[in-house]
Amino acid sequence: MKRWIIFSFYACILGFIFVYIQRLDFSKIDGIVFNYGWLAFASILGIVFRYWGAFVWMQILKGLGHKKIDNVQEMNFVYAQSWLGRYIPGKVVWIAGKVYLASQYGISKSKLAVSSILEGMLQVIVITNLSLLFLSFSNRIEVVSSNVRLALIFFALGISLLLIPKVFNYLLFFAFRLFKKEFSNDDNIDFSVILRGCALYGFGSLLTGLSYFFLVSSFVDVKFGMAPFIMGTFNLAGAIGMISMISPSGIGVREGVQFLLLGFVMHPEMALVVTIVARIWSLLIDLLFFIITYTVKKYI
Repeated sequence: MKRWIIFSFYACILGFIFVYIQRLDFSKIDGIVFNYGWLAFASILGIVFRYWGAFVWMQILKGLGHKKIDNVQEMNFVYAQSWLGRYIPGKVVWIAGKVYLASQYGISKSKLAVSSILEGMLQVIVITNLSLLFLSFSNRIEVVSSNVRLALIFFALGISLLLIPKVFNYLLFFAFRLFKKEFSNDDNIDFSVILRGCALYGFGSLLTGLSYFFLVSSFVDVKFGMAPFIMGTFNLAGAIGMISMISPSGIGVREGVQFLLLGFVMHPEMALVVTIVARIWSLLIDLLFFIITYTVKKYI
């Protein structure tokens, strides 16, 4: 049974990636000349951010009472597999993948479910809030209408309420009851776990934002003063893409947000090129993260 589940998992990922690649218009990026130094630096930051996500997840597990994780490399590989699961629509595999795969190492499924849900929420909420902070520091923010800015602020405040322990624990209790699973008081989240997670993902937000800034800098002439706007744009697009339940890995949603905001600071044709390059690069970094974690687990 386990082999069939794993086979189906990878088959679905490859299938959705193939469909997505077929939809890309590679002619739009013909003739691009990269600064490979900046491209390599962006890629290193992209890999570090994914490792950082695995680290945050394991820290949350420890905060839930799973004090010692001996098999760190195996857990990194579990995270890399579930990260690829984002390409399957619905986002369920992103969470369920970590629960199923990591439970093979003797970790409580309930703690895995809680830690995975919280880790995903922290990504979305912290990165959303910090992306708005990045945008507010940019001198380009005035090009975004006040109504859009106000809507984004209310959205950020609204989702931040979900991190209040009583609210989060109530939602967990309801979710467990919905799936007819027993929810233990030991699985409750307290403020210390949430605050630590927020601080860790605050740093993660800087990592992923900078990775996209240096990616854009590798083939577009952008000034360093545009860094806050570009970082905020890609972070906000990524967070909204995570929330999108229908599109695999936020495909289409992320590009739409990126194209809309980048269109305020560059020619629409260049904004389109940037969104296409960013998606291809992100896919390649996801695959590279998977390969690295598998190689380290297997041979090191």
